[in-house]
Amino acid sequence: PHPPPLHQHSHGLWEPCESHQRCLNEKLLFSMLHGFFLGLCIGVHYFVSKEFFLAFPSIQQPKLFRLRGHVWSHLWEGLRWSLWSLCYFYPAFFLLGSYPRNLLTQLFDLHLRHGDSGAVVHLSSLAGLMDAVLLLQVALLGAVQHTLWALGLRLFRIFHTEAVRFPVVATFSGETPRLLVTALNAKNTPLLNYLGYLDLYQLSLHSVQRRKQVYSLDQSGQPAVWRDISKASLELISSMVTRLGGDLSVPTSTPLPPPSSSYSLSSPATSTSRGWPEVPRPSPPVVTRRHMYDEQARLWTHCPQGVQAALGPKPPQPRQSVASILLSKAKGLLLKLSQLPHTAAQSLKRKPFFAYFLSELPDTHNQELFRDCRLQVWAVSSLSELAASSYAEDTYGVVQRTLPSIFTTLIILSQALDKHVKVPLSSSKSTRNVRVALETNGKYAVKAAVQTALHRLGTTFSKELRSLHLCDEHLFYLKMVCFSVPLKETR
Repeated sequence: PHPPPLHQHSHGLWEPCESHQRCLNEKLLFSMLHGFFLGLCIGVHYFVSKEFFLAFPSIQQPKLFRLRGHVWSHLWEGLRWSLWSLCYFYPAFFLLGSYPRNLLTQLFDLHLRHGDSGAVVHLSSLAGLMDAVLLLQVALLGAVQHTLWALGLRLFRIFHTEAVRFPVVATFSGETPRLLVTALNAKNTPLLNYLGYLDLYQLSLHSVQRRKQVYSLDQSGQPAVWRDISKASLELISSMVTRLGGDLSVPTSTPLPPPSSSYSLSSPATSTSRGWPEVPRPSPPVVTRRHMYDEQARLWTHCPQGVQAALGPKPPQPRQSVASILLSKAKGLLLKLSQLPHTAAQSLKRKPFFAYFLSELPDTHNQELFRDCRLQVWAVSSLSELAASSYAEDTYGVVQRTLPSIFTTLIILSQALDKHVKVPLSSSKSTRNVRVALETNGKYAVKAAVQTALHRLGTTFSKELRSLHLCDEHLFYLKMVCFSVPLKETR
């Protein structure tokens, strides 16, 4: 048999019809417009709901199990999204469907298919939309579209949030860029930095063998691994203290005694009874009449004629071309236009009605401070776990020198958090809402991690707290956080 003529084949948006003409395939156009509408709704929901953030799971599972548990939920959600979009797309196509149909028929010289009675049946009419087969087809296509998009997004998250095991100690020289310390210091690569602190958190909890590598010494007898890890973690915690407005300086328990009468400025090695080296006071600078004249000359805004004549004529100013003048005026105009929205917003803020919508909420600044604090939570938990485990696993005592810095930094961070964190009362909200707020809000997660870390360290080193040379204020605060820690005075 001979193949059908070329004009009888379907070419997507058009299909062969009577008298060797090309007719518009309105059902395919309907399906394509619905797919575009559903994709637009999904994209808007993606950005409004802030689904572009990556949430790192606390419990790591294989990829297959993490994906298999969401297949049916994504199928059901895709069907629900498809039916929801059809509820809005059908009225929109009934009102505006004639515009894309007429545009395509004019651009590609297409015709509309006639019904059995010879009249043209438009799909944008009530008779054309009452098609159960078309409804079922579009609903299933929308469900498949949303399911494929959701599964792709789920695979993207699973792949990027999967824990990566970085080597702690380099066996060969080529492994240095892949070390854990390199990932902790990768500030310019946020994903690598997150994976590094996640691996450090998993290391501190579950891996005894890798913890021994952290407490080990290098060939020169220095604790290089622990020094680099603790330095990176303490710097990250200190940056949050600075962001919260905390003071990293250690308060002194008692004031320093005044210098004695035999104190001499020419002996910089002289020290007080507490061992603090005395710094010689710098002598005040000698101010002469010449300096006063020079300072006054800098502050002059008008030069007398006699002085101007003595100084000589002014150098000639270079002439500006017309192009440079126009360019400067254009830059000034662009600057004013760029400041126009800010000026309009400031003028509208003076009116109470618009100020209610344009002004920031009272808790906006507080939420901005704790917007991204997962790294700090992992750093605090990892440091406390490693320091507590060193009590039984640290053979060389590499953690002892950094214990005062860890205690001091965590206590200062906890004091800074006390000014920003207010735990919600259970009487005003239900228990479920309070639990959700504690899990979703970052400031409560940081506060809980710091208090847990201080309680863990205080309980582990309860007998050695006085030998760490902490100030009395920090010891008192640590006693309040973990009240079960006995603080005995050494005699």
